[in-house]
Amino acid sequence: MVDIVGLRMLFSPTYAPNLRAIDIVGSIDETIVFNFGARFYDDEIYFLNKSWLYMFKNMKDRAEIKAYLSYDLFPLSILLVALIIAVSPWLCSHLLPHFLPYDNQRIIELIFLIIIAGGLSLYAPYRTHALQIWTTWPKHIQVSLLILLGLGLLSASLAAKPSWSLLEVSLYTLLFLFALSIAGLRQQPYIDLKLTATIYLSSLAYLIILFYTNIQHHVILVLVNFINPRFFGQYQILTLWLISLPLLLTRSHRSIKYMGYLISALWWSLAYVEAAKGVFIALAITIFILFILYKRNMLNWLIPHLFVAIGGFVIYVLLQHLSPLVKHDTSLAMYQIQPTAGSISFRLELWHTALKMIRQHPWLGVGPMHFSHTLPNTNAAHPHNSLLLLASEWGLPALGLMLWVAYYGINKWIQYSRQQLNPLTLSLSATLCSGLLYSLISGVFVTPLSQLLLAFIIGWMMGKAHIVQHRSLSETAHEALIACSLAASIGIIVIAGPMLPILTQQEIQWVITQHTAHSDSDTYFAPRFWIQGWIPM
Repeated sequence: MVDIVGLRMLFSPTYAPNLRAIDIVGSIDETIVFNFGARFYDDEIYFLNKSWLYMFKNMKDRAEIKAYLSYDLFPLSILLVALIIAVSPWLCSHLLPHFLPYDNQRIIELIFLIIIAGGLSLYAPYRTHALQIWTTWPKHIQVSLLILLGLGLLSASLAAKPSWSLLEVSLYTLLFLFALSIAGLRQQPYIDLKLTATIYLSSLAYLIILFYTNIQHHVILVLVNFINPRFFGQYQILTLWLISLPLLLTRSHRSIKYMGYLISALWWSLAYVEAAKGVFIALAITIFILFILYKRNMLNWLIPHLFVAIGGFVIYVLLQHLSPLVKHDTSLAMYQIQPTAGSISFRLELWHTALKMIRQHPWLGVGPMHFSHTLPNTNAAHPHNSLLLLASEWGLPALGLMLWVAYYGINKWIQYSRQQLNPLTLSLSATLCSGLLYSLISGVFVTPLSQLLLAFIIGWMMGKAHIVQHRSLSETAHEALIACSLAASIGIIVIAGPMLPILTQQEIQWVITQHTAHSDSDTYFAPRFWIQGWIPM
């Protein structure tokens, strides 16, 4: 007989005054494979005191097994695989050997989004749950989103290079559909556990890849497969508040808890390696905003995060003294980017250029992706500010509509999270807030992995904040979603596909040409859609 010690809820009365701490104890005769799963359903947390083996041995649990192994594993497992491939130099070099690291990540993002669009088109239940989320929104939000898409298409058609603009409109459309599909998964069993596991496992995979690669190259804490440490920061900031979530929700055996703390601290240590001031400014402002929204109720949630952050700093300092090749070492990076990209003067110059574009093209902008049009007259292919990016390329009306939709969504989430205040809702609030704040001084809306994770987080929050009413959906709604999925996918394939065979050759040739023409200065990549973001290349 083997005793199984159950997981305990760490909710304080502040989080859930009507819930008491729960101990679950069970026993089985067989070898334990995996003892517990945790699921977070809208307002409560349930702990299941059944091992996988026990569930598979009992006929009455087959329905529960089938529910757990439901179709929501389709997008989440593919996303997890995509994230692991995208951050692994070895996998990228074997699966996509002819492309540079940033381009690898973009190609993986596009393949993943096209697969999701295919799932929405071919699998009716998957599509139905996404449409049910859409029907919960007020008509004015639905209309605003459709008008926003129309403005994007109109701006693209009038741009200097319409195909490049349509490429970005197609990309954002697929990202929206991905977020909608994640929101639709809200109705599936154990979904919060699966969503949390996706973030946790992808972060753990990168830690393993990073330390293994560093050991191979005899260095310590050198970020791999990101041509710019700040690109990693744009990806990591959307995971920092979620990586510690298991520590907030469970009290398990000490060894397991210490291991979870170590993994979380190691992940935070990479934030110090990246050393981007903008990340820490965004995190600090996020804490201030959450205190305003949730008052002292968020302190019990914040304290464990602070301990993890301190632990990460201690690990960083200890490892830093083991090798001189730390922090800004670029021995594993083969490709140069603009070294002044983090300076205030650099951003001010970009923002000035964006404001000039807005004054010249206030209604429809210069066209999606067209901040990067023509030969470089600035130091980057995007303005490093999400609001200026939308206003300068899509126009002020599009920015107004986007802000209106964002206001509705954020207000809806605040109402929900105040009613259902727990570690998960607080972590999601902090994640979105940090990501949006950092997007005001960086390319969170531009780089491939940060785009995917931001859509993932928004979809997760949409699903939790909206109560789905199962209503009949017209065939027209299904056909419209299929048409939208197919049109965006075809746009990506038709426009981006022909670029791939000669992409790397063109990028290298561009750098050689620019260096020849400007031999007195260095030539750098300016990433946007591809690593060399200027159009035409």
